[in-house]
Amino acid sequence: MATDTLKQRVNSYATPEGQEYSVDKETRQKIIDYFISEGIEAKVGRHKAMLNLKYKGTKFMFYWTTSRWGVYNKKTGKEPSKFYWSSGAIDLSKRFIKKERSV
Repeated sequence: MATDTLKQRVNSYATPEGQEYSVDKETRQKIIDYFISEGIEAKVGRHKAMLNLKYKGTKFMFYWTTSRWGVYNKKTGKEPSKFYWSSGAIDLSKRFIKKERSV
């Protein structure tokens, strides 16, 4: 029958619908340790792939699996409505959070 050959529906993480994707806790901890060594407060957010960062009073949301990031609203504290892309944790730290420019 045709139903035998139907593929199982997958979500955006390429895992079968209804199953939770896995996050490498060791890699996540290395990224958290890197941010802390750079003087940036880092803790796991409400999603496994999300980190909440804080540097000099500014709060950031960083999805380390996709390198997407945004800045929390300073007045209201609301989550970012606009997200940006970086090349990874080091790029985010140096170019955007600490704003170190190479000359």
